[in-house]
Amino acid sequence: MNEGSLSEKRNHERFLNEPICREIILSVQGKTIKRSPNSRDFKDIVLDDGKLQELSQTVNRYFGPVENLFEESGLRFNPTLLNQCHLYLLGMTETQIAVLLDRDYSTIIRGREKLQNALKIRKDVSVFLNEFALNK
Repeated sequence: MNEGSLSEKRNHERFLNEPICREIILSVQGKTIKRSPNSRDFKDIVLDDGKLQELSQTVNRYFGPVENLFEESGLRFNPTLLNQCHLYLLGMTETQIAVLLDRDYSTIIRGREKLQNALKIRKDVSVFLNEFALNK
């Protein structure tokens, strides 16, 4: 591993160890979340606006605005889609994202498909965004 990629990996590790990131990661750890979760069962881990804002600021500090990746595609970001990208950077699955954002699973899947189409990728959006993070 060259010195540049080692530095990028360390930057990503520092991001994952930020307090807001650790809090979110730990909140879903060990929880069994089914594909169509009943949000009433997970109200204790739904992220409020303050936590989403803190995560957004942390992402921007480490990687810059995620929406810049999509400038050429013309994709318009709504808050759910932007938050979904931020949660992908934490390694969250679609089911976890649905619970954390208190959204229907199908909404998150539609968001993933929009992102894949905008980026013209077939691979998992989470993988793509984490590769992007490792190359920042």
